Amino acid sequence: MVGHTPHWSHPSHITLLFLFTVEVQTIPAEKFRRVLSAVSAHCKLGLTATLVREDDKIQDLNFLIGPKLYEANWMELQRNGFIARVQCAEVWCQMTPEFYREYLAIRTRKRKLLYVMNPMKLRTCQFLIRYHGR
Repeated sequence: MVGHTPHWSHPSHITLLFLFTVEVQTIPAEKFRRVLSAVSAHCKLGLTATLVREDDKIQDLNFLIGPKLYEANWMELQRNGFIARVQCAEVWCQMTPEFYREYLAIRTRKRKLLYVMNPMKLRTCQFLIRYHGR
């Protein structure tokens, strides 16, 4: 790891023996690209559980880090006990009458804030945490 010390100015280039990255799907972002342009490494390894981006830049990983070498099937990992069993469910939360009236009356971006900040979501989360915490 490279850190800042009072006697060290920011170099224009650093050479490392090994570059290890987690959440490698973020590497194509502009700030990470800047770091990678100032760092060279003899070996690069990137890990992620979600090799997904909403833009086309995921393909850039081939020349920024290298090709994908291994992909594990999460269901197999779960079956063999390496990761926890997963149970997914969609939970719909009603709005309080006051919140819902305001939600229907607003036609601006504030409307999104109202459904994001729905107090029933917090109550539902508290219930689920108590229920699954047993």
